Amino acid sequence: MAAGPSAGHLYLLYYRSQEDQVLEKSQDEGSSLYPDDLLLPCNKLAIIASIFGDIANNTKEILRQLRGILKLPGSAVDTIFYRSWKLQQFVVFAKELSERYEKEALVKMEVAGNIAHSTERSQLIGHTTLWEFPEHVDSYVHLGFLLLAEEVSLRQ
Repeated sequence: MAAGPSAGHLYLLYYRSQEDQVLEKSQDEGSSLYPDDLLLPCNKLAIIASIFGDIANNTKEILRQLRGILKLPGSAVDTIFYRSWKLQQFVVFAKELSERYEKEALVKMEVAGNIAHSTERSQLIGHTTLWEFPEHVDSYVHLGFLLLAEEVSLRQ
């Protein structure tokens, strides 16, 4: 007596046919596995995350250049630039910025890549909190920029 296909086997066949349809749809030009109303916010988050990465990379380049100037022979190391900062203080500031923006860029990329996959409200709240309340680029960085702006200000 031949047994018919089991319920599990039928489910597997159904799942594979659905998977094939999704894969075929995703191979169409311009289509995505994400719903249309989720694509735009996810793309915007990815753009913002890449901007943080660009800031981190540009700050690293500035830091590299400042360190190069520090190595030059002469009195540039002891020279006061603008109002009161010596070159070493600019290097310290750039290093702090570079480290903080690099860490924040990693957080932003993590959130941008995973928020669309949140299956529980607590995960969504966690991702949103990480995005909205940055840990590394915070009021301390804002204060640093205010001090830098005051330092390079030409008003006396």
